[in-house]
Amino acid sequence: PATDMKMVRPVGEGTKRHLLLQALLIGATVEKLQEVTGWNRATAQSALRWDVPQAGMGCRREGDTYLLLLPAGVKAIPVKAKDQSRADALVAACR
Repeated sequence: PATDMKMVRPVGEGTKRHLLLQALLIGATVEKLQEVTGWNRATAQSALRWDVPQAGMGCRREGDTYLLLLPAGVKAIPVKAKDQSRADALVAACR
């Protein structure tokens, strides 16, 4: 996960990236990620190495399950609603 809050980027509410991070927060297999996002296996696996770090998060693997790693100080996935600023989304995620 990011060590600087400037690197943490909120995800859009209801987007596939948001669904991906929600699934990883509780632990998910690649098959579950495919089911949640509608992506094929290669895309779901690629998202673990591209989309997760792009949001400033990390993930770790325990057996077949992947778990989301939040940056220090972040208590929830930073989600940005359409009418919300990036800064407001980050503040909400740190509460």
